[in-house]
Amino acid sequence: EYIQSLFESHLSGQGLGLHELAAFAATLQDLVHAEAMGVLSGIYERVGISFGQNVTSDHLQEIVRMYLACYLFGPNLWEIVMASNETPWQDEVQALYPSWPEVALWAQDVQNSVTHEMHQVQSPFQALELPDPEDVVVAIGNQFGAFQDQECQSLKDSLVEIEYQKTGRVLLSDFYRGGLNSDWQFSESVQYLRMLGALDDSDPARLSVIIPNYLSSQSNCLASSSFYSVCCLSQCESLLSQLERAVGGPSASPSYLAALVASMPSETMDAPRNLSSTLLQRLEEIADQNHGQVPIHGRLFAQFLHHAYPRECPFPHEIGTTQSLTPEEWLAANGEESLASPEEMMHFVVLGSNQSNTTTTLQDEGLPLPWITTEELVVGISSHHRHHSHPNASDGPGVMRQVGLFLAAAAALWATSSRLWSSFHTPSDDLKLPRYIV
Repeated sequence: EYIQSLFESHLSGQGLGLHELAAFAATLQDLVHAEAMGVLSGIYERVGISFGQNVTSDHLQEIVRMYLACYLFGPNLWEIVMASNETPWQDEVQALYPSWPEVALWAQDVQNSVTHEMHQVQSPFQALELPDPEDVVVAIGNQFGAFQDQECQSLKDSLVEIEYQKTGRVLLSDFYRGGLNSDWQFSESVQYLRMLGALDDSDPARLSVIIPNYLSSQSNCLASSSFYSVCCLSQCESLLSQLERAVGGPSASPSYLAALVASMPSETMDAPRNLSSTLLQRLEEIADQNHGQVPIHGRLFAQFLHHAYPRECPFPHEIGTTQSLTPEEWLAANGEESLASPEEMMHFVVLGSNQSNTTTTLQDEGLPLPWITTEELVVGISSHHRHHSHPNASDGPGVMRQVGLFLAAAAALWATSSRLWSSFHTPSDDLKLPRYIV
C-alpha cells in the first residue's frame, strides 16, 4: 500500500509514461520475488530446516512440490490441505486438481534444467551440487505460463468442437452438457459468466458462452498471488502485434487494415481470404467516427478483430459492464458459489434440447455477431495524425510505433496489478507529450 500511494502521489492522477511504467514494472518484479521468497521460507520451516541451508535431494523435491502446490492454490487453501491428517498432502492436492501428476512432472523437468544449467558453468573439478531451491522456484514462476497454456489449448479445442455455427460461441446448453460429463470444467453459473463477460445474452432465447472471453477469464486462471495470476495466453495479442508492426503508428486507413487482416492467418482462420462485406463496412464505420482513420488500440477495432477472429479475439465489452473477479472474490461479494448446481445445468440442457432445431442457414459471412457502436480509446488521435499520417508510416522517429508495441506488452501487467492501483483519469488530447493510460 505504501508503494501504491507513493506512485499515485508522484503521478498526481496523470497516468504512466514509459519511464514511470518501467519503474513500476521493476518495483512489481521485486515485490513478486519477495513474496515468492516469503512462501519458500515458510516451506523451509514446515520441512524443518533453516532458510538458505543446504538441502538434500529428497528435501529439494519436497520443497519444490510444496511450493508448486502453494503456487497453484494459494496459502489459504494450502493450509487446509496440510491440516488434513487422513491422507498424504499430495493425494489431497490431486483430488482438488486432477492434473497434479503432470504438473509435478513438469516441475521436476524444470528442476533438472536448472541443475543442468548450473553444471554447465561449474568447474569440472568440483563435485556436482544441487541447485538452490530459490533458483528452481524462480524458474517455475517464469515458465509456468507457457506450460499452463498447453491446458488452455486443450480447453479451447474442447470448446471449438461444440462451437455453434462458427460464431466463436458455444450454446449454454451444450456448455453445461459438457460440464455434466466433466469433473470440474464448464460449470460456471450464468451470473458468474455474465459478470466475467463470457456470456453472450444478446439473444435471450439462445444464451451462449464466448470462447475467447471464457478462456481468458479468471475462471481459468491458476497460481494465486497477491500481485498476479497465471491465465491463458491471448492468441489475439500476437495478431495485434503483427498489425502494430505493419502499421507503425496508432491508426491506419480502413483499406490498409482490411488488406493486412485478410492476409493474416490464425490458428483457426486461413489466409489469404476475402473479408465479408459486413466486416469491410464495419471498418468504414469506425473510420467515420475517427476522422477517416481506424485507431488500432480502440474498442471498436478490438470488436472488429473479434468478428474477424471469433475464436481467438475476445469480445470487448464496454468499460464498467464486466468485472474480473476470481471465484473466491465472487463468493465474498455475492455470498454464492461461482459454480452452477447440477440441477441448474440440467435445466439449460433440457431447455436447449426442447428448442426448435431450425437454425439460420449459415452463409459465407456466418451468423451475425453483436456489434456495439460505442468507441473507447486509449488516447485520442492527435491533429498531426488526422492530417499528416500515412496508413503504414511511423510517427516521427519510430516513437509511436514503440509506444504501440509497448502498450500491448504492458496491458497484461497493468491488468494483473489492478489490485494495487486505483483508476487514473485519461489526460487531455491537447497535451504535446501525452501519458498513455493502459
